[in-house]
Amino acid sequence: MSGYLEIVSARVRYGDVEVLRSIDLSVAKGEFVALLGSSGCGKTTLLRAIAGFNPLAAGAIRVDGRDMTRLPPDKRGMALVFQSYALWPHMNVDQNIGYGLKLRRTPRDLATARVTEIKALLGLEDFGSRKPGELSGGQRQRVALGRALAINPDILLLDEPLSNLDARIRLTVRHEISALQRRLGITAVHVTHDREEAMVMADRIVILNGGEIAQVGTPTEVYNRPNSSFVAAFMGAENLVDLDLAVTADTIEVAEGPQNRRAVLPRGGRSLESGRAIARFRSDSIRLSAAEEPDDDDGGLVLRGTVGQVGYPGGVWRHVVHLGDRSVMVDAERRFENGAEVRLHVPGDRLYVFSEARN
Repeated sequence: MSGYLEIVSARVRYGDVEVLRSIDLSVAKGEFVALLGSSGCGKTTLLRAIAGFNPLAAGAIRVDGRDMTRLPPDKRGMALVFQSYALWPHMNVDQNIGYGLKLRRTPRDLATARVTEIKALLGLEDFGSRKPGELSGGQRQRVALGRALAINPDILLLDEPLSNLDARIRLTVRHEISALQRRLGITAVHVTHDREEAMVMADRIVILNGGEIAQVGTPTEVYNRPNSSFVAAFMGAENLVDLDLAVTADTIEVAEGPQNRRAVLPRGGRSLESGRAIARFRSDSIRLSAAEEPDDDDGGLVLRGTVGQVGYPGGVWRHVVHLGDRSVMVDAERRFENGAEVRLHVPGDRLYVFSEARN
C-alpha cells in the first residue's frame, strides 16, 4: 500500500470498546476521499485519528512517508473544518481567517496578504470587518474553510461541514468546496452521512460499517458494483427479495417462487453460490405494469405483487408494492391504484444479488 496519506492497521478504542478495527487506507496526493456511513460507524473517529485528536491503540498514520502517529495535532500539517464551524464570535472575518497564522507568529504583513488572498478565493472580500453573527450559514462555512486554508495545510479534513446548512445552500457550497479543492490540488478527507454529497464531491468513497471498511471505490464503482448487501442498501438499493439460485460459470438461474418467475441472468463475474440468496434493487430501476397487460418480457427478473399504497413525491408516482410478506418501493410515471395486481420488471444489470451465506 502506498500513497500520500497512509493509514495502516489503525485501531481506536474508547475504554473496552474497539471503535475502529484494523483500518487500512491509502489516499493519493491531491485526492478527495469521502468517508461515508451512518451514525456510529466510526467515520468521525477515523477523521479525528488522522488529525491527531484520537490516539491509536495500534497501527500507524503516515503522510508523505513521515510517521505522524505520535505527533500532536498542531505538528501534523493538517487543518480540520468542524461541523459547527467553531468560529470565534468576538472576532471579525479577517481575524478568524488569520487566527492560525497568528498562532504560527506569521509576520503581520504576510498574514494580512494571506487573509486578503483567501477572502478573494472564497468571495468574502466585502465581509472582512463582519462578525460571524452577521453572516449567513454559507458565509460562516466559507470563513471556517478560509481559516483552514490560510495555513497552507498538507491535508484538509472536513467533518460534515455542510450538515448545518439548509438544502439549497448546501448544494451550492458542496460544489464550491469541490471546485476549490481541485483548483488548489489539496488532499482532502471529508466525513459525511449524505450519499449524494459523497457521490458529487469525492474521487473515491470509503464506506464504513461497524468500525470497519465495507468497500472502497470510485462513486460509480460503489454505486453500480456494491460488494455486499449492506453496501447495496446504503447506496440506495433498499428493496429486498429472497431468491433460490442455481449458479454456473456463466449464468444465474433463478428458480420460480411465490412472487417471482423463473429467470436466467448473466453471471457477469459475480461471486455467488447456488442456494438461497437475497437480491436488492432501487425504486427507480423497475418497470411497473398491470398484471392484465400484455407481457413484454425483455429479460431480467419479473416479480408479482399488489399495490398497497401510493404517493406523489414529485415527478413520479411512488408505490408500496407487497410481495408476500415483504414490501418494496417502486417509482413509476403513472399511478396504479391501491389493490392493483402488478408486475415488476427488474433489469438484470440493476439487480444486486448476494448469496445468503455471505451476508
